[in-house]
Amino acid sequence: MASWEAPTPTVDMDLLKECNSQGWNEVNRRKTMEETLVEPKGPAFYHQMSTALNEEAVDWIQSGVMAESTLRCLKDHQIELETLRKSDWRFLQEQWPQCGEGHSPFGGFKCSAKDKYRWMDGMCNNLQHQHWGSALQPFRRMLPAEYEDGFSKPYPSFPTGIHPPGRQVSICMQNATNQYDEPRLSMLFVHFAHFLDHDFSNIAAYKGANRSAIPCCGAEERHPECFSLELKSNDPFYKEKGLMCMDFVRSAPAPQCQIGVREQMNQASSYIDLSNIYSTTEKDEHGLRDVDGGYMKSPTEPDGRYMLLRSKDPKDGCNRPEMLEANTPCFRSGDLRVNEFIGLTNMNQIWMREHNRVTDFFIKINGHWSDERLYQESRRVVIAEMQHVVYNEFVPLLLGEKLTKSLGLNPLKEGYFHGYDDNLDAGVANSFASAAFRFYHSMIKDLVAFEQAGSGVTEFAQLHTMLYNPFPMWQFGKVDELIRGSAAQNPRPIHTSFAAEVANHLFQQEDASFGFDLFAFNIQRGRDHGLPPYYKWREICHLPPAANFTQMKEFFRPHSLELIQRFYVDATHLDLFTGMLAENPLADGLLGPTASCIIADQFVRAKRGDRFWYETGDPLLRFSPEQLSSIRDVTLARLLCENSDALDTIQERALEAVSETNPRKHCSGYQIPRLDLTRWHEAKPEGSFSKD
Repeated sequence: MASWEAPTPTVDMDLLKECNSQGWNEVNRRKTMEETLVEPKGPAFYHQMSTALNEEAVDWIQSGVMAESTLRCLKDHQIELETLRKSDWRFLQEQWPQCGEGHSPFGGFKCSAKDKYRWMDGMCNNLQHQHWGSALQPFRRMLPAEYEDGFSKPYPSFPTGIHPPGRQVSICMQNATNQYDEPRLSMLFVHFAHFLDHDFSNIAAYKGANRSAIPCCGAEERHPECFSLELKSNDPFYKEKGLMCMDFVRSAPAPQCQIGVREQMNQASSYIDLSNIYSTTEKDEHGLRDVDGGYMKSPTEPDGRYMLLRSKDPKDGCNRPEMLEANTPCFRSGDLRVNEFIGLTNMNQIWMREHNRVTDFFIKINGHWSDERLYQESRRVVIAEMQHVVYNEFVPLLLGEKLTKSLGLNPLKEGYFHGYDDNLDAGVANSFASAAFRFYHSMIKDLVAFEQAGSGVTEFAQLHTMLYNPFPMWQFGKVDELIRGSAAQNPRPIHTSFAAEVANHLFQQEDASFGFDLFAFNIQRGRDHGLPPYYKWREICHLPPAANFTQMKEFFRPHSLELIQRFYVDATHLDLFTGMLAENPLADGLLGPTASCIIADQFVRAKRGDRFWYETGDPLLRFSPEQLSSIRDVTLARLLCENSDALDTIQERALEAVSETNPRKHCSGYQIPRLDLTRWHEAKPEGSFSKD
């Protein structure tokens, strides 16, 4: 007797066409609205600048809007997503922009196992799942998204919703003030975390016409992507400023070309591949590469310094007329956020200079190499250096030696790594990008330190004055002062309490007395992305439960828990970001167990899921034993020495504080190990008259 099979559900074709038409109408309605919007000014504008949208992502986002609007119409007609998934919905897929045959973001590329070098966008890293970890893909989910409507609408705040307003939580948490610093670390740890964050992820933000910022607070017609933070009239800081609302625009819906809830898009590749330096598209890469010699384009100053490319765009949101006129404008790199903070800009420049330094040497020892090979081999070496610094210096400090070792994250002392797993998706998790790896925001200090050479005199600048202000870098030696000052300065500890500069003055302008609140924005972003509440993350991480406040006493800082209870009526509504910062840190790490779990999972994937991992033993991709041994000598300290303006000294473990066991050493000489590039020398093929 034949087994019984449930009939395939059907959805009326006329209804599919009607909802598809409504989807197009919504796309066109938004276009019309956005053409008349006036960009917001002040911190609202600069906050949206920090959530950049790449040109290549615009069409994909239109597809996401179209699909979401169509599916919302079907839900309004009582058609559930699960029913639609089981029916024949190919008609819709063909109608959604970028999702028809040959346009899907999940396929259509021919990958070759013979490619020695990474694709710019991360595509074809995994030959079995070619899109995994590549740019312009939805973030990976560790837990399913949770929205108020089960589909796309974020849970609102009191009084209509279940959550306390993000700003109210932030205000409350400022009472958990920490007067002490993190004695183990230098401020370079925070700068490096910021830079690494931008290598891992770049959340696509919704923008208006020509990728312009969208006004939300006070707008005559509220844009459907606005998710602003309403402020209380008794806000202890903003009440005197007359501010009642902070603009906040949702992350754009990612095109999935399938039936599902709202997801968000990562514009970066998920691998540690310096996509924030090299970019993720051939078009941008060609704009950043020199046509001759394998170099990154870099204007050379009269004093011989390589500088990041100049941005000549007066409307880039960073440039100032007087700086453009003086030919000392803002910068360009592989990531639009390069000018966000001077410490980040400097890290971009350090790694760009390292590429050109390596290329310089390769030209000397391998003059027969073609321009393309010079570029690709230099890029390959510099990415390997970055991966080694991350796993040798950064990860053990962040996660602790015990967890790092147990997960096999320490670099090998010798030999090759054979643990690549093509069944492991290296894609960045939504929870990592929108919550867990924002831990370093709590470590930011109010003042940025600049230590002068020789005298040891340190000058300080308020943090907000160094946002979208990279201009001091044009002055010879200023980046050295920043490196010295940051190397000598301790960050704040990871905690629920934020510095005033980021809790009240984020993106504050010269003629203003206030900015925005980064803690509140992080909470809002998690809700925007549909991140499940904190207690569910402890469940998936196999940690003791936290479904009520009594259970939380076992692993929360007492004062933080006391403050949390004032605003979160129900422990099951506690946001992931707030909860993870309130945890006591692991014994030898910086983070509590929940953030450690999410972040450790990502670092495991970034290593074991990367076919081009620098220690790979793959015969086509591997370095020679001698080359790999030299890469294992690389330190961030040496990279800073080689690629600053004229840095004289720095501690060898640059991410750690200066101490008796980690003293400053001279950059000259070999106190700090050097990368031996002579190990890349290749004899010119006999009888060869041209570049290979």
